[in-house]
Amino acid sequence: MASSQIYDAITAHLKTAMSPTEILDYDQIEPALEQARASFVVVEELFSDDRIVGFGDPSALCMREEASLLMHCFVAAPESSRQARTFAETVQQALRLRTINGVVMQDVSSPDPGDLNDGLWTEMLIIANCRMDRHVARP
Repeated sequence: MASSQIYDAITAHLKTAMSPTEILDYDQIEPALEQARASFVVVEELFSDDRIVGFGDPSALCMREEASLLMHCFVAAPESSRQARTFAETVQQALRLRTINGVVMQDVSSPDPGDLNDGLWTEMLIIANCRMDRHVARP
């Protein structure tokens, strides 16, 4: 899936807000599970859509992008599930701002347990629903 502007903006924000924690793309998940030694976050774009909307003056157009992002928060398994939840809550708080790099955060879920709890890693999941409006000049 092509990267959206929302995905890029949120990933950049997390890299700054969560430094030195690694923030990775979804296609990097397998190598990270094999090589990482510290907690990390993988960002996956579940849905992204662009559409043109009009506001006020008929000569003004706005491009609205909406997206749902899934944050996979991984903590090494020797840590407890409570520590995994605390790490995921830190990620959640980094996303709780009303606007991030021009992206309006509409909803950020509470952390939920993920599928992976294999004795090596504990996974927590957070879903963020976002939108971004970009004004487009008409020819």
